[in-house]
Amino acid sequence: MWYSGVRPEDISEIVESHFIQGRVVERLVNRDANSLRAEIHSNRAKMLAAQSAKDSAGALPDDLNQMLRAYMESRVMLTALELDIFTAVGAGSTCDEVARKVSTHPRATEMLLNALAAMGLLFKQRGVFRNTPTTVRYFAEGSKDNARPACSTSPLSGIVGRH
Repeated sequence: MWYSGVRPEDISEIVESHFIQGRVVERLVNRDANSLRAEIHSNRAKMLAAQSAKDSAGALPDDLNQMLRAYMESRVMLTALELDIFTAVGAGSTCDEVARKVSTHPRATEMLLNALAAMGLLFKQRGVFRNTPTTVRYFAEGSKDNARPACSTSPLSGIVGRH
């Protein structure tokens, strides 16, 4: 499905209708093959121009930048495991509920939960976080396939203000 002419105010409708409810936003669908081809070529030209400008400016290439930043996702995940976030989320919890369950600062817990959602390790809908099938299987207490470390010595819990 290819949407054309999408404006910022259309994004929430696309997410709700297409991704959550599985219904196409017909008013934005582009079904004209020639128009699609032209739009794809235009988008490709814009991308190549942006890459060229980035290269000319001496910016770090994306693949090297990704390598340098890759540890950040593992740190987020290790912190979640140390704090037993996936068990605390359970069948669904708000950030305040998770913070109470694991004795952490609500704002820092919200940042951690949002990072986990951005990484695809939690679902978030209307302020409620839920485990993915994978996280509930491997990282929630009581699962037969529980792969959480027996104990953690990571100092990372400090970043979420455990008290």
